[in-house]
Amino acid sequence: MKFREYIADNLNILLANLFAIVLTEYLLCVFSTSLEFNIFIIFINLFTFIVCFLHAYFRKARFYKKIHRGIDALDQKILVHELIDPITNEEKLLHQEISELNRYMIDQINQYKIKFEDFKEYLELWVHEVKLPISALRLNLTQTKYKNNQLLLSEIDRLDDYVNQILYLVRSEHVEKDYQISESSLSEIIKRVALKNQSALIDSRIDFQVENVEKTIETDSKWLEFILNQIIANSIKYRKKKSPQIKVYSEETSKVLVLHVYDNGIGIPTSDQSRVFQKAFTGQNGRPYDFDKTKINLMADTSGSKSTGMGLYIVKKLIDKLGHRILISSTEYQYTDVMIVFAKNDYYKNVRNCNIKSTTE
Repeated sequence: MKFREYIADNLNILLANLFAIVLTEYLLCVFSTSLEFNIFIIFINLFTFIVCFLHAYFRKARFYKKIHRGIDALDQKILVHELIDPITNEEKLLHQEISELNRYMIDQINQYKIKFEDFKEYLELWVHEVKLPISALRLNLTQTKYKNNQLLLSEIDRLDDYVNQILYLVRSEHVEKDYQISESSLSEIIKRVALKNQSALIDSRIDFQVENVEKTIETDSKWLEFILNQIIANSIKYRKKKSPQIKVYSEETSKVLVLHVYDNGIGIPTSDQSRVFQKAFTGQNGRPYDFDKTKINLMADTSGSKSTGMGLYIVKKLIDKLGHRILISSTEYQYTDVMIVFAKNDYYKNVRNCNIKSTTE
């Protein structure tokens, strides 16, 4: 609280005291008191008022400053009332009101949490139920011969990817409960992703290269598989028509291991690169009709599909939760290089050892 703001709030008190001093001086003059006595009375009145006024200001300023510092120091701002130590009746009343508001807010938050958990459980159950007919359709199509068999399989794969996005988006809010960090084979994870996208890679005649990935990393293999699948699906979707290529390889230093997913596709415009991980951001590549027609005919093959802008958003959330990093380097109409950085440290090993020790004791 600034002093001028305090004066503005208490201007009526200042004017009332000024009026009282003037009235007192007028009465003293009426009763013909001495000049020295008049000055003494005015001095006492002014001194007493100024001291009381400043004391009230500094006391309130300390109180609100303590609240402000407490709010800045707390992760959960709703617990600020725990830091307040009220002294005056005014402060006690404010403390009581804040406490009541906090209790109401906590009750509301808990109710929304319960509703969200119920919705999350229902949605996960719904996703698993939907995946059953998708799997059945895929199995039937692989065992029978239709004229547009491959096209139908491609559409089923797209549907399966969108269903998976919903599942992982819901789980990403509480990923700590769902993931399991362990030593995982990077080559095995990449192999499973390649097999999942095998049909699309073959049909698109993409030169898919894998080099130097015989590494062991600390991650959740299921989550990383989903992440790589989203990245490679984007590389397939935004490929060149002529000689498309995807190259997966790793680089290693003493501190990190960097996994690269490089493609020579249509790239990402410079204006979009800082926003590709934003929720529902599609950019120019997500709107195929925005391309320069002379370039899209020569370079890109997006099959007329439109992006939802959720894939990389979910990827970024999962990467952050897993403790990895993701970077993108790209030049439009030339290449895109997505890099996943795995730190080399003993954090996850120490956590696992502590968990094992606690369960055996």
